[in-house]
Amino acid sequence: MSHYQHYGTTVREKMAAYQAEAARARLLKLIVPSFRVRLGRILLAMGRRLVGESPGLQS
Repeated sequence: MSHYQHYGTTVREKMAAYQAEAARARLLKLIVPSFRVRLGRILLAMGRRLVGESPGLQS
């Protein structure tokens, strides 16, 4: 009986972990594209600012 209960909780934990992982993956799929775009814009802005601040680097 106790072995069966243990097995049940193990399966339940694995299912919970799997669902959490799936939810995280789904969230990442939604977040990552917009995050990449935002990151690209930030890097572009930083690059422009660096180039603007130090025109000597361009030569």
